[in-house]
Amino acid sequence: MVIVDPFESPGIAELADLSGVPWVRVRAWPFEVEAHDRVVTSVPVPSGARGRALGVVTGVPAAAAPDEAWPDLTVMLSENRAEILAHMSGANAPPSPRVGVMGMRGGIGVTYLAACIARTLAHHPLTVALVSDDPHSPLPEWTKSRDAWSQIELDGPILPQRLSETLPMWRRARLMAGRCPAKGVATAVAASLSRFHDVVVEDRGRLTRSADADGLDALVVVYSGERCDLDLWERVSHGIAVPVIAVARTHPTGTVVTPADIADFLGTQVIVFPHEKGARLAPAHGGEPGDRTRGSGAKVAGGIVGQILEYL
Repeated sequence: MVIVDPFESPGIAELADLSGVPWVRVRAWPFEVEAHDRVVTSVPVPSGARGRALGVVTGVPAAAAPDEAWPDLTVMLSENRAEILAHMSGANAPPSPRVGVMGMRGGIGVTYLAACIARTLAHHPLTVALVSDDPHSPLPEWTKSRDAWSQIELDGPILPQRLSETLPMWRRARLMAGRCPAKGVATAVAASLSRFHDVVVEDRGRLTRSADADGLDALVVVYSGERCDLDLWERVSHGIAVPVIAVARTHPTGTVVTPADIADFLGTQVIVFPHEKGARLAPAHGGEPGDRTRGSGAKVAGGIVGQILEYL
């Protein structure tokens, strides 16, 4: 972030520090601005840069020269601290895509698959955050990471960069998992992280109603192979308006509904997530999700990510 402030206003500097974003102060225009830089100015700017900066008036507004103007968005420091902080932190930046991973029932590998998807996306390369709303998520144990929920303050504004920098990094992805206090909190955190990452993967557990998919740009649904999965999907799907990627989880003892049956019911192709008989998933033997590059988790994640990138 670049702050144009010849007055060295302590109020602007205080908000810049609070934002958690690295910043530099310059005394005047012109200067080099990277495409992703946010600019805050306490003085008029060249007329061609009016849309690039947030103007902050710290006292009596400075007069503009003939070839200068105040930015299109100009606010008073004394009255608009929250708005200034949102601009500085990126909290009002355009959100990036959010991909939810949900199952029609529990215990069918949804969390494991979400982790594999996040790991695969991060190798494209994209900046990725993985958020789990499960208060008993196994992800900290699987990834040998700390409980991120216990490390953050949620009483004030959720600032994207400051939040991201507190999270553990796992396999090139930021990981928000552990004892999540509530699903609504996880959704708010994911929304904030979407303003600082290229994509956010959300492990949302079980799909029971269409509202469970709110806020997402794409949804990965894992079916267990039971007839009741299809009955439930028929009830909830009418309220889901985002692209859906269907995954059929097979079972070693066989399934009542085969992947072909699911594909026929949905009228679309499904990705088969096979149970590997006799194989141990990575977490069971001290590894991490996706360690077995030829295992079903990594392969299925690759197919899902291919579709995600087409949609998003």
